[in-house]
Amino acid sequence: TSPPPAATASEEPKTEQNEAALISLEKHKALFEAIIYKYNLREDKKASDIADFLTNIDGEHDEGRVSAVDFANKFGMTESEARLFLSWISVGIKFKEESDKVRKNL
Repeated sequence: TSPPPAATASEEPKTEQNEAALISLEKHKALFEAIIYKYNLREDKKASDIADFLTNIDGEHDEGRVSAVDFANKFGMTESEARLFLSWISVGIKFKEESDKVRKNL
């Protein structure tokens, strides 16, 4: 077998920390997908209800924040599942914000 190609200047070198972060993201996404499957959250009505719940600006949530307890109660899951589900959504929002910043700087 041939050695892996050398990293270019634009590539981040692989480190144990980078690999651990990637594995962590992969596990997080897999757990998120398992919750979606377990509670059939891809169903149009449920997906719409989640979107409405997360974007409700009528004061239903304290200080504009969504409570894992409220989310769990609303969608019939455990609080730990709700925390994991909401934290993955937060990861996606942060990724989008960072991507938007990079795009603006190009």
